Amino acid sequence: MMTTQTISRFNTVSPIVYFARTQLLAMLRNVKTLLIGILTPIFMLTIFWFTARGTEGAETIGLMFPVIVSLSVMLWGSNTAVRAVNWRQQNLFQRLAVTPVPVGQLMLGDAAAQTLTSLIQGIVTLLFGTLVLGYAIEPTGLLLTLLVLLLAGACFIAFGLVIASFVNRAEVANPIYMFTLLPLFFLGGGLPGIPLPTVLQWIGDWSPVGVTNALVLPLLFEGQVPEGALLKVLALVGYTAVFSLITTLKFRWE
Repeated sequence: MMTTQTISRFNTVSPIVYFARTQLLAMLRNVKTLLIGILTPIFMLTIFWFTARGTEGAETIGLMFPVIVSLSVMLWGSNTAVRAVNWRQQNLFQRLAVTPVPVGQLMLGDAAAQTLTSLIQGIVTLLFGTLVLGYAIEPTGLLLTLLVLLLAGACFIAFGLVIASFVNRAEVANPIYMFTLLPLFFLGGGLPGIPLPTVLQWIGDWSPVGVTNALVLPLLFEGQVPEGALLKVLALVGYTAVFSLITTLKFRWE
């Protein structure tokens, strides 16, 4: 009985892992898309660095570093949305449906690969900011920062799939994703030191962007777990679960 259960679990997990590995390698070989994704946050960091260097606003701009590191992970959800809609338009899901593995499991593998790619993008941004631009971080909080970024990546990959669930054209998916993300980015820490109305401040603080920034900033700068970290992590997990549920219920394979 135990042997049968073990084989069953292996047969379920193995195709997911294999498909995730295949998709991850394919995305890493897609140099053009990868560079566009990586260069966007790096360009933003460089602009802030040149603008604030040697000025009184340097400290405030320095607060943008962890925010942009977080943003670099979130941006990959746009690629996920466009990719999923493209696959639907190209009838790729119908072709995957004839394989022995359920399409949903293959999509789970693809989402895992997308999440890892978003984390790689965040790591590259982090390395560029510290090694090239000289932004200071606290190494003791680095591991927990990467775990938070991994969770945030999964959350925004799931959000990208929510967008893909309701959009019919690939060229529309990216603008919708960005026009949804950017307001949350500014409300959730993208404008450090600028006061907001109470309601907007609360929305920003508890948005997926806000809870991510609230975790990453003290971990990178102070190496300390922020107050209320568990609740913020649970909020991020909750957002991921809700987005995944919506995708499961509403995503159209055809």
